[in-house]
Amino acid sequence: MPHQWLKGMFSSSTILLGSSVAVLAGIGLLTWAFAMPLPTILVAALLMAAYSLQYPIYLGRIASEQEPRARLGSSMATVRRVWILGYIVGLVLYSGVSLIGWAELEVPLFALLMTFVLQVVWRRPRDLRTTPVPRGDSPRVTPRNQMSVLVVLGLAISLLRATDSLRSTYFPLFAQQAGVAAAVISLLFAATAISELVILRPLGRLGDHAGSTVPLMGVAAVGICSMALVASGTSPWTLVGSQVLYAVFTSGFQLFGVQKFVEASRHAERGASLYQGSLQVGGLIGILLPLLIDGYGPGIFLIGSALSATALVMLFINARKEGGANASRDRGNTHAG
Repeated sequence: MPHQWLKGMFSSSTILLGSSVAVLAGIGLLTWAFAMPLPTILVAALLMAAYSLQYPIYLGRIASEQEPRARLGSSMATVRRVWILGYIVGLVLYSGVSLIGWAELEVPLFALLMTFVLQVVWRRPRDLRTTPVPRGDSPRVTPRNQMSVLVVLGLAISLLRATDSLRSTYFPLFAQQAGVAAAVISLLFAATAISELVILRPLGRLGDHAGSTVPLMGVAAVGICSMALVASGTSPWTLVGSQVLYAVFTSGFQLFGVQKFVEASRHAERGASLYQGSLQVGGLIGILLPLLIDGYGPGIFLIGSALSATALVMLFINARKEGGANASRDRGNTHAG
């Protein structure tokens, strides 16, 4: 992952500040350059992509401040709540600025300047400590099996993210084609964000007590049901029910997904980097795969159900593999005793 390569050369504070400067430059290009040619737009997009380097560092710092044995699930839930609140505040500010006639891109520009100031205040000396995973109930696999576990986990999380990306991209188009008013669609998404804030705390506690393996499989099953419900019809109760399930799915897979990566890699920032890479791959799959189907019919969401079902099978395979490794270790300890 780019984050791990960079971290070998620079401190995490330097990476945060450098990536913020890159994103500032990208937003500046979009804000002040008029009639931009395509190469300039691509350069701006590349600069703004540097933002993806920051999430693993924030996650690693938060994990390093927690009690090392217990509260990984709650820590991930806190991170997710902050992200959602920032998303809601950004939407409100963007809408308000648009209504009063200011330039909308000034909102992220001002927010990023504030972020840069906070990053300067929150500087650390060159990574004086590592951020290993809290041990707790984390699965123990041999180094020989760890790579295969991480690869399968990455594929599963990519498919869950593809389901999420498919849903968030094509649900408004599907609902609008089915005759649902645009205002109702917006309210459904607002209700989803609020529902996430409500359920994240209990999901975090579940991650503390049960780990991430079984809850992540449960979330994948919820994703199957949510997608199938949308494909079954567009009645008001069907849409509301599917959005409630979707709130559980999208918050759950992101919370337990990053927790599972941290547990499997046994390092907070490395696990978060792998998780972030899986999200980026899955997001692209979820946008492109439905293009194989003409229009915005219910078949799109059957694809989403199939993606979640495949992810569930992969997670089950990983759980069996980890369980087998633990059983072998326990038998070895018994014979040694």
